[in-house]
Amino acid sequence: MARGWGVYYAGLAQSFILIMWSLMMPFWSYYSDRAGRKLVSTLGLLTAAAMLIAFPETRGPSDLLLMAMVLGVGYAMYYPVLPTPFSDLAPPGRRELAIGLYRAVRDAGYFTGAILGSLLLQASPAHFEGTLMNTGILLATAATAFSVVFRETRPTWPFLDLVVEHVSIIREVLRLQCEVIRCFFEGRHAEMLEYSRRIKELERKADAVKREIVWKMWSGVFPASSREEFERLVEEVDKVAGAMLESGERLLWVKQSPGMENLYRLLIKNAQRDRAPRGKACGEPEASQPLSSLRSEGSYRDRRRGEAR
Repeated sequence: MARGWGVYYAGLAQSFILIMWSLMMPFWSYYSDRAGRKLVSTLGLLTAAAMLIAFPETRGPSDLLLMAMVLGVGYAMYYPVLPTPFSDLAPPGRRELAIGLYRAVRDAGYFTGAILGSLLLQASPAHFEGTLMNTGILLATAATAFSVVFRETRPTWPFLDLVVEHVSIIREVLRLQCEVIRCFFEGRHAEMLEYSRRIKELERKADAVKREIVWKMWSGVFPASSREEFERLVEEVDKVAGAMLESGERLLWVKQSPGMENLYRLLIKNAQRDRAPRGKACGEPEASQPLSSLRSEGSYRDRRRGEAR
């Protein structure tokens, strides 16, 4: 409007900013989780500063609209990413408070910045371009200070390769344990012993990797909340493997236990008692009677009647 382009182009430029802002925010949020918060936020602030500084050099509506699109991309780079370091660094129970404090300080700039800009324009109405350039320079200075002071919080998996290696070892242990059980029931005892030996080696290797993960976790600059989450993740993986190995060992112990024969006889006896007629005094058929002859209560009564005759 200051250049005489009218309200139409001013509203169109604002629409371009909002459209690019909305479309690019999901992408930059996703990218910041992998490339880091500092890089994306700093580039976004510098992009917005460059557009403000270059605004006085626009020569027509097309330049204005192009600049508005780039400015929207810059907004999308830092607007959703700047709150995330507060969430990353704050303990789990204080994250809401940290985000609320950040929003209070940030939203205060909406009216303080507008008031300050209006006062500057009223003091020197002819220096509109200079006001924009000064604002851009101030934003670029803030972006530079931010890049120096800010501590990177993502990616928070500096030992991701070790975690993946630990999970891979545990998966191999579980696979070999399944082979041990299969070999035992199929009578391949030599292969079973070989698989068991390999499981013990992998368990020692997994323990060594776990110790290295814990050492790197607690010896580096790492948010306390993320430490707890990583430690819980590694422990849960170990619990799954331990439960699987323990269940397999118990199954093998039950299979080769001498008491299995007695357990089998007890199950047969209970099954026969459940199928016996209610009117019978003892309620139990002979132990040598096969289960196939007890398929129904009627067949059992017919057989007893034939014996009585």
